[in-house]
Amino acid sequence: MARTHRPMRVSLFALLLTFVLPFTFVVYQLVDAIHQRIEFAQSEKYGNQYLRPLEQLLRDVPESQLIAHRYFYKEVGSAVMQQQQDKINQDMRAVEQVQQQWGDR
Repeated sequence: MARTHRPMRVSLFALLLTFVLPFTFVVYQLVDAIHQRIEFAQSEKYGNQYLRPLEQLLRDVPESQLIAHRYFYKEVGSAVMQQQQDKINQDMRAVEQVQQQWGDR
């Protein structure tokens, strides 16, 4: 009986090496690829949240330069200039808030 069990063990070992280990490797690679896609999606989400206040700041800074130019030539009052500066300060606070929320990723 001992002789009949030995070939069966060898067959099971061969089956393990032939099918189970490659299958395990493929499943591991699949899970790793899915994990990388999830991390990429999370990075995209962070990037979108970070870009929104930056886009607003990018719109307000040139407008502020135009208002400063118009203020210099007395086309607008100081209240308009202060209002624009408040908008830029608000944009900067929004950028800082996102930076504090997400950190340096």
